[in-house]
Amino acid sequence: MPADIAAFFGYNCPSMSQAHSIYSQKKMTIEEYLEFERTSEVKHDFVDGDLIDVRAMAGGSANHSVITLNWGAALLRRLNGKPCRAFDSNLKVRAQHSVKFRYPDLSVACPPLEFDPQESAQLTLLNPKLIIEVLSDSTEARDRGVKFAEYREIASF
Repeated sequence: MPADIAAFFGYNCPSMSQAHSIYSQKKMTIEEYLEFERTSEVKHDFVDGDLIDVRAMAGGSANHSVITLNWGAALLRRLNGKPCRAFDSNLKVRAQHSVKFRYPDLSVACPPLEFDPQESAQLTLLNPKLIIEVLSDSTEARDRGVKFAEYREIASF
């Protein structure tokens, strides 16, 4: 995200080398986050008012991409002809009354699909049945710990 946009909103965006850290100088509201995310050139998880730069996580490696693509292809084959749908990491998920938005590597939801009513577009899924995070050495503890606990707050999961 351009630094001038971040400065306008009052947020400090670190370089990619600092990216695993949460970098909001002040807490954002959900409404501020959703507006910020709509205009951002990169994706951010949102946890209790703090932005987390998703680019800094394990994604980007060739192995991560291949594993995610293979899982996505397997899900599409398995769901072919069924009403459930698979989604890639461009769709956020969250528990209905949570202040945590995450971009999992893959998710699956079945009808009726429920999206966050605070957004006019279907950008945040509220009822995933399956969430897949491809693990790496640098994210495994977070993915199995904090993020898994957050995902378990989702009633449909």
